[in-house]
Amino acid sequence: MPRKGPPVRTQFFNSIKEQKCDTLRWCLRHGGQSVRAEDDAGRTATQICAQQGFADALEVLLDHT
Repeated sequence: MPRKGPPVRTQFFNSIKEQKCDTLRWCLRHGGQSVRAEDDAGRTATQICAQQGFADALEVLLDHT
């Protein structure tokens, strides 16, 4: 059965920007994403959180390291 919805990488970066922490945790634990993953501009997930002030998402990322 084909996957539904956007690719995991897209879900990962969207969950950071929308601070959907449950989705972010899933992407890290089961989706094969890494805290070191880079977006199309070459910024890591941690950099995005720090630059944009996404404290909740940053906390999830730091807990995962």
